Amino acid sequence: MRLSRRRFLTGSAVAALAVAAGKKLPLKNKHSALVSGNPLLIPSEISGGNLTIATATAQIFSGSNTNILSINGSYPAPTIRIKKSQTFSAHILNNLADDLVLHWHGQHVPAVMDGHPKYAIKSGQSADITFPVINRAGTYFYHSHTDMMTAEQVYRGLAGMFIVDDDEDGALPLPRGMFDVPLVLSDKRFDTNKQIVYSPTMTDLMNGYVGETILVNGTSDPFLSVASTLYRFRILNASNARIYQIALSDNSSFMIIGSDGGLLETPLSATSCFLSPAERVDVLIDFSKYQTGSSLTLKSLPFSVDVTPYTPLPQGAAFDILRFDINATGNSHSQIPAALSSIIKYSRADAVNTLQFVLGTDGMNHTINSLKFQMDRIDNTIPFNTLEVWTFDNTQTTNIHPMHVHGTQFQVASRSFGDLLSSDSGWKDTVMVRGGEAMDVLVKFADYEGIYLVHCHNLEHEDHGMMSNFLVSKTNSVDQDSSTLAELSVSPNPANDHANIRIPKADSSRTVTITDIHGKKIKQFSVAGDVLSVNVSVRSFPSGEYFIRVDGETVTMQVIH
Repeated sequence: MRLSRRRFLTGSAVAALAVAAGKKLPLKNKHSALVSGNPLLIPSEISGGNLTIATATAQIFSGSNTNILSINGSYPAPTIRIKKSQTFSAHILNNLADDLVLHWHGQHVPAVMDGHPKYAIKSGQSADITFPVINRAGTYFYHSHTDMMTAEQVYRGLAGMFIVDDDEDGALPLPRGMFDVPLVLSDKRFDTNKQIVYSPTMTDLMNGYVGETILVNGTSDPFLSVASTLYRFRILNASNARIYQIALSDNSSFMIIGSDGGLLETPLSATSCFLSPAERVDVLIDFSKYQTGSSLTLKSLPFSVDVTPYTPLPQGAAFDILRFDINATGNSHSQIPAALSSIIKYSRADAVNTLQFVLGTDGMNHTINSLKFQMDRIDNTIPFNTLEVWTFDNTQTTNIHPMHVHGTQFQVASRSFGDLLSSDSGWKDTVMVRGGEAMDVLVKFADYEGIYLVHCHNLEHEDHGMMSNFLVSKTNSVDQDSSTLAELSVSPNPANDHANIRIPKADSSRTVTITDIHGKKIKQFSVAGDVLSVNVSVRSFPSGEYFIRVDGETVTMQVIH
């Protein structure tokens, strides 16, 4: 694909299209006559608990049952909604015939909870996930991250929103309740029996799998009855590969108030906004200027790409997404704030290291730095709490690569094509890197150590190699001082033969306990108060992640054989 700065095209041409099933937003319609289309489904909300993954059916089209993959029997998946500082806990039961692991996209979580494919849950088995919610308020994402199966499992339904609230967001005069609307965008191919078709050709594997039917919250041909007031729309691109350039049918402006990592500093006025797979944007749309009884359409504008067209709706085509019918009653009693939040700005001058990720292909595989993903290979070690410049170099391909980093948010520094995009603002975890383009982002990992991933979020590209492991480690941090060295640490990390555990000095003996990720005790021993380090053989430890605990302190250790 080729989507260059010179070739970003906007336009007003619209191609109508079909989309999938749901429950009405509870707004009273003043008109008794039915209008064409289907009322937009609003996913149910949960805060955790049991998440049962299984096959199910959904009425995406009236009168037809479509086979899907579901979470708690729901299509789309329930929205997880929780407040910052609370603990998210889930018991995941895998009732599929295949392995399954869920990733908490955008959340800052311990590496063992992040959804790395090496922690896949076998068919018929379960796992418990628990982590403190430390992210600021924002619109996040959860979805399958199973090795070589992410694309198909997400495509068939294993994806949903993960919304975090906090006091800062809650204090702003923003739309709430029924006026705060999630929009999960996806595209599908269906056969004549209204069944989802996932059967990528070689061309699909190279370019990404796009469909001819656009779904919003699983609803086909959707409409939403809105009142003449201000609304907040949380828009998530949950498609495998399709890129949206969202706009309103009358080309009027809307206000962008949030990106992947939450609120911007101030609202940003825009008439369109690109959204590549896994990117999110929060927007405010004011319907008060429209006449009651009129309609407005959220659409995707056309843009040019160098890719073999998939018909009838190729990448870059124009199409309708969602129709707004201004005919409901209600008032959100909200307004557009002049200021939203404060963001600590990173400076390139403060960056200590630079890493380059060259995006490429090798036959039918997609690669990073000429390497195809391997589960147990660590490609980079990243020092903890250290600002780095990461360059996503896409000058060797004509494909668009939405690059996603696990374990943190970053800030976009520059693009070789020139100006930043409107979707680049604020904290990000996914960015669209156009064909022929290189871009720099500023990255710091200040929450957890462990093995995380960087990968393309075109899911066909991810499944076919464009993913890389990196290890965040305090042991290798460039800013270690005497206080850091006095903390519990382990090296080398990952370990293969022996691990040296550095233990803070104490007045009495201490107990060292090593457990696996399930809490099973692997080794336990005591050391005298003046012992500052001890070597432990890990030859018999299976490859994986372990916890080392001493006097209430914990450090993670990777073992790779």
